[in-house]
Order: sequence, then structure tokens, then C-alpha cells
Amino acid sequence: MKTRALTAFFITASLALLLVAGFLTNPDPTTAVNPVPCPTLVPAATATPDGGPTYTATPTYTPCLTKETSTPTVTPTPPPATAMSLRVDAAQTFDCAGGPVAGKVCVDLGAKFDVIVVADAIPPNGYWFAQAWIDYDDQGLTDKKNVFSQWPDCEPATIFIFQDEINNGAATGCMSGLLPPQPPSMYKGDLFALSLTCTDDASSNDMRIVQAGDPIADAPGTLVGTYGALFIEIATFNQFVPSVTGIQVNCAEKPTKQPEPGDTDGDGCSDQRENGPDETLGGQRDWQNPHDFYDVAGSPGPPQNGAPDGIIDLPNDILGVIKHHPAGDLGYDAQFDRGPWTGPNSWNDTQGPDGVIDLPNDILGVLLQFNHNCQ
Repeated sequence: MKTRALTAFFITASLALLLVAGFLTNPDPTTAVNPVPCPTLVPAATATPDGGPTYTATPTYTPCLTKETSTPTVTPTPPPATAMSLRVDAAQTFDCAGGPVAGKVCVDLGAKFDVIVVADAIPPNGYWFAQAWIDYDDQGLTDKKNVFSQWPDCEPATIFIFQDEINNGAATGCMSGLLPPQPPSMYKGDLFALSLTCTDDASSNDMRIVQAGDPIADAPGTLVGTYGALFIEIATFNQFVPSVTGIQVNCAEKPTKQPEPGDTDGDGCSDQRENGPDETLGGQRDWQNPHDFYDVAGSPGPPQNGAPDGIIDLPNDILGVIKHHPAGDLGYDAQFDRGPWTGPNSWNDTQGPDGVIDLPNDILGVLLQFNHNCQ
């Protein structure tokens, strides 16, 4: 476990600088009223004329007037909505019984997986500081204690990590720069990741992001925002506490492979082929990963009509991917897109479409699988 004192000192020192700048100070909207003191009430009597009737003196009261000056009450404008969510690397999961369900994934018993904090909506002017606290539930998941940043604008020297095994949590944060110019980041996407290991027996784990201000993340006596989920805008030092979305991770036994010619993931390679030793025949792949066989197109004429044909070739697959690159002439098509791979080869732990057809993941990925054949 990281030393809490050092971590708290780092965060407290950083936030103290902001405190001096006044970004944690809230103005008092109380209206000021300045009454004018009332004059003393003195009765006024009329004189009694000589020899005439006697008049009774009647007191005359001067009304008490109050002068009020007030500062108009200012109704604060709600800050723009920001949001963070959790996801699990798709290459490490499989569909739970009953099919895919939003916010729910299954991971094999005893298997390692990465849960990732995603910046879905950010401050309108960008952010200089981002942090998150991940609560991974108390069902027995093993924390690998290797929280790491995936935020491309994070300055490595500013990363902090805090482990809280008592509360089954881990926190991390980073700045875009410790010293000026501290550029604002407009990045949306994966921010931080935490590696965990599933239980050996079946379990259901409700994982969540703990917001800034929550007593679990911000212990009594610490500054609000010490550890909980938060964005900070550099120009104004405004704090944005994001709305959060969690995920349910179910540790379950992975389904057994289908016999030949069953194709569980529907990628054109049978389960038995994908479980084999020869990658050129579709082997060394995951029979539950539909993205690791980069066959994306076949002959445009009948009977194939452009559908994948079971072999990764030059005219249909490699050139097809190149033509859908931003520099190509066909535009983006998710069918030709793959995300990064985390294994040693482009057919190991390959992720699904990431929204862009690029050189390192797509063009190189399909080239490395040239002539792989599952026909």
C-alpha cells in the first residue's frame, strides 16, 4: 500500500496552492440590510389661549421610516455536466448467460482483468487535473496494485496513486502540467486503469466510481476533492464533480468450446481452429473474441457480394482497410476497424472497433495476418 501520508501531502500541497488562489472560497450571498434609526417620539401640545377653552395636549407621532439597501441575491448557474464511467477491456470478457447486457460483463474464474475509468463528458474549457476513486466491492477480487494512467495529456511526474484495502478501493489522479503553462486537456476517453484478478469461485462484483465529497474518498479532516472523482479547470480553478456510471463484473466459468465446426464468436474460424497451434490456419486465437481474425471482406461479386470469405488476402482485406483509412477514398466503416491488441501478435487479445482506422492497429494489424486462412 502506498504511504497515505506522502500521498495526502502531495494532494494537500497541490490543492493548498489553489486554496490560496481562492477557488475553494464560496462567497456569502446574504443580503445586507441597513436600517435608519427611528427618531424619538415626542408629543406635541397646542397652547391654551387666555380665557379660552382648555385644549388637551395630544402627542403627535412621527412615523419610523426604515431605509434598506440590499445586494441582489445571485442564483448560481449550474456547472456544465461532466461524466465518468467504468468499462472492462472487452478482450478479457465474455458474454454472460442470456446474452450481452449493458453495464454487465463476465470474466473467467481466476483471470486477470483491467477496469478502466472513462472520461465521457468534460468541462467545456478542458481540464488541468483529473482523478478518480474506484470501489471494487468486497466480494474477494484481488487488487494487483498497479493503477496506471491512460490519459495522454497526463504529465508522468504528477501521477499519484493511493490504495485503500480497508474500503476495497484505489485512487489515482494526474495533472496536465505541474508548472505553467499547464495546458488544458480536451481529451475524452480512457483515463486510468486498475488491474484485478477474479475470484476462483463464482461472484458478482458491483464496481463504482466514488465522487469527490463522498466520505469514503474524502476522509473527515481532508479537503473536499482529496481523492474522489473530480475534474479541475485551470483557467478558473472550478471543480467539476462528474456524474458516474459503474459496472457489474461477474466472475464465472467460461463456456466450453463447441465441437467442429462450431463458431462461438462468429468470426469465420471454428472454435477448434482458433484453439489450434497454427496461427495461419486460424490458431492461437480466442474462440470467444470476434475481432482477432482480421477477415473483413470478400469478393464484391456474387455469390460472396463483399462478405468475409474466411481468408485474409490483399485485394479484399488489406486494400479494403487501407481504402477506409482517413487518407483513403471510402470513408470510415466499423467493419474494417479494430482496436489495439494487448497480446504479442495482432491476433492475440484484439479489441473491437475504436472509431478510427489507423496505421498501428488496423493497417499493420491486417498485414500481420496476411494469408491466414480459416476456409
